[in-house]
Amino acid sequence: MSDPPQNPGYLDQAVLHNLTAFTKALKRRITDLLKIKPGDHAIDVGCGTGSDLIAMARMVGETGLVVGLDYDPAMTAEAAALARQAGVVARVLNVTADAQEIPHSACSFDACRCERLLQHVEDPERVVKDMVRIIRKGGRIVVADTDWATLSIDAPDFAIERRIARFRAEMYYNGCAGRQIFRLMKRQRLQVSALEVHPIVWTDYGTFRATSFALNNFEQRLIDSRTITENELAAFLDYLAEADRQGTFYASGNIVVVAGLKQA
Repeated sequence: MSDPPQNPGYLDQAVLHNLTAFTKALKRRITDLLKIKPGDHAIDVGCGTGSDLIAMARMVGETGLVVGLDYDPAMTAEAAALARQAGVVARVLNVTADAQEIPHSACSFDACRCERLLQHVEDPERVVKDMVRIIRKGGRIVVADTDWATLSIDAPDFAIERRIARFRAEMYYNGCAGRQIFRLMKRQRLQVSALEVHPIVWTDYGTFRATSFALNNFEQRLIDSRTITENELAAFLDYLAEADRQGTFYASGNIVVVAGLKQA
């Protein structure tokens, strides 16, 4: 397999570690909705650095199995190392593969999670369809993803803020993935058991930059695309920095979580 292409929304390992710490409550909720039991076979599609595989491995116990699938071999290698460090490597299998063609037989798993992957793929419906294929009847699928169009930053120039937010969403292959999950899962005839919107709130400018605004050379891309001018960007960033100094910085966005049961 050749090295995976880095689409404009690609996140490296360091950023994923920051996001893991920032989204702990969301991850706990996804795990609760999966309802993993001892002996289950579970899969994390788009596992990244594998941070969620550890909790899943402990839930399936010694008789179960957890698969972590990611297209980036560097991610699957780190996930495997993390499983060894946690002492659960015997029940964790890390696979480097395309989520649109999951290399497992039909009806192989009891539970499947997919968090913030669909925003990075060109054909999210194909990914959801293949996840449904590998789940057994009565199995559970939980998909969570960002709707970047809901990004909102408190700033005085609304027009510039909206241009920036729109460009952030359009940087991804599928930046509005969150709003699509319900439709995609219903199309696969899943019984939706939970539909939730989880707000992500930033009140610290440094954290916001580290987990959202400064990723993937975003600010230079804004200028190069002529979405805003250098002067407009400088004024916008100055305002955010000053708001942070005054303790008034605010930004938010939504992540949508949908849980479904396979009925047939």
